[in-house]
Amino acid sequence: MYNFYKENKGKMFLIFLLAANMFFFSLNFTCMKSEAPANYKQDKIDSITDKIIQREVVEDTYLIYLPDEEIKEDIILYNKKTADLKISYKLYATRTVFLLCELDLSESATDYDKIPDDLKEIINKISAYALYANATELILSDSEINQLIAGEIGGSYGAWPWHIHEEALDYEMEDYFILIEKIMKSLIKL
Repeated sequence: MYNFYKENKGKMFLIFLLAANMFFFSLNFTCMKSEAPANYKQDKIDSITDKIIQREVVEDTYLIYLPDEEIKEDIILYNKKTADLKISYKLYATRTVFLLCELDLSESATDYDKIPDDLKEIINKISAYALYANATELILSDSEINQLIAGEIGGSYGAWPWHIHEEALDYEMEDYFILIEKIMKSLIKL
């Protein structure tokens, strides 16, 4: 036995080092493995929160990180409402901007490429701001949109920012804001 050890001393030392290395690597991997999913899961929940704050649709693959079926269902409903409201308010904003600029709605509004870029930006801002409860304040504080409104002061159409949620979507907006508040409170608890 001694001769075997003496002849294979270098090989046995390498095997020992390899086994020790594998053992410590497996311990480290186990620790990393248990921490990574928790951090990754929290990152996804934070991403969901950020998307809702920004009024973006949440990818359905993020929902697997949520432990509660009710939150998942609420986010699916939020996604649907957000997509529907974005379309509705994009049409509303297009109509509003075209009326304020005294442009012909029949031609350009249906062909997005024909809308001037500066007006597209204003339309996008109005439709994005409309998804917040304080839409009027957001619209009025935006300098580009304010230029359009200033041209209408004294005119009846200059009052539209105060009525943005009173258009046909008012009942939907109240439910939408309640849903967002419910989701945000649920996500904070996770």
